[in-house]
Amino acid sequence: MRSALLVLGCLSACSVPNHGWLVNLEGQVLDQDDQGLPGASVQVVSTSSGEPLGALTTDSAGRWSLPVLVEEGEEGRLWPLAIKASASGFGSGQSDWDFSWLNQDWPAGPLSLGPGHFVASGTMAAASVNLFAGENGWTASGEAQHVLTGRPVDEVRLRLRKGWNAPMSAEVLQEQWSTNRGAFSFTVEEQGIYTVEAVGPSGFADTVASFRMGPGASNTQLVLMSPTIRTGELRVALAWKNAQRDLDLHLSGPLAASGGRYQVYVEDTPHPVNGDPVAQVEWAEGRWETLGVYTLRAGAYRFSAFDVDNQLRTGDTSLSQSGANLTLWNENGVWMEQLWPGRTGTLWRGLEFDVATDTVYRLQEMDESRDAWDVSAF
Repeated sequence: MRSALLVLGCLSACSVPNHGWLVNLEGQVLDQDDQGLPGASVQVVSTSSGEPLGALTTDSAGRWSLPVLVEEGEEGRLWPLAIKASASGFGSGQSDWDFSWLNQDWPAGPLSLGPGHFVASGTMAAASVNLFAGENGWTASGEAQHVLTGRPVDEVRLRLRKGWNAPMSAEVLQEQWSTNRGAFSFTVEEQGIYTVEAVGPSGFADTVASFRMGPGASNTQLVLMSPTIRTGELRVALAWKNAQRDLDLHLSGPLAASGGRYQVYVEDTPHPVNGDPVAQVEWAEGRWETLGVYTLRAGAYRFSAFDVDNQLRTGDTSLSQSGANLTLWNENGVWMEQLWPGRTGTLWRGLEFDVATDTVYRLQEMDESRDAWDVSAF
């Protein structure tokens, strides 16, 4: 049984580590109504090596789990994964997602894999995959908007690829340009989740966005365009589906000298209050909020979504039903992350950026019963 487990989730060398972490990677396959899809086939593949890590079948709630081994010294490494799903009567789907393990705590009672071999255990939520049953094609419209002003951005070049967070090496299925008032549309023969790559006009950074082609799509899906990011700065946006919802984007970052952390959100901005801002809320209207960081210090910056409307509830799934998604830009690129339906909590820790290694980590951590002012929660 031990050997099968190691081969099933071998991320690097397929040997038994002396110390490490046995991480239960958990995901879900959803249908076009964002409900769990039982009996779906799932394949998890390492995109760097092309090796399959596991072939699985979802349970009655559409969930799957895969134990993977992270050897000691591999904490913080990124493993790009392709999570592929299919089911009878549905089309296929794929989400590309980077797995990493940042938890370095060692419990008092580690698990034994044999003489001299001990591992700690943990759990990590992975990207979900949506499958659609519709056999007909679909047309969906979008709008490129300025992330700092809400104004439309014309002359944006948009490329469509199949799957969530599809790599830029994947086949471009269609290409369009945003026209008057930033508008554009795509028509596809196969319903599903797609990725839009947006190349802006001069003065704008490139961006990516998830694009839903099928039931549940917003009337106008957003592609947020950021001005070019300067060296030593970053920008992040939190967007959601319904403008009537009230979600807050939170940033926590390292203080200059004390070793503590500060946070910025709509009720506590800018930082510092006096003098030139190090970070501040730049936009907080409609269906998104934007934060800018103008001085990056050594350490980790975390970006979270907080459900203001339901902050006192427990066991609540409203935040995960909101379509919350994060986009992060720095001078070297752009990253997107999404909160999938069915997760419980009123606080979602989505992304972390490590300045020293210039690495973006996907956290997918949920929490509840936390106060907005409590920087330790974010």
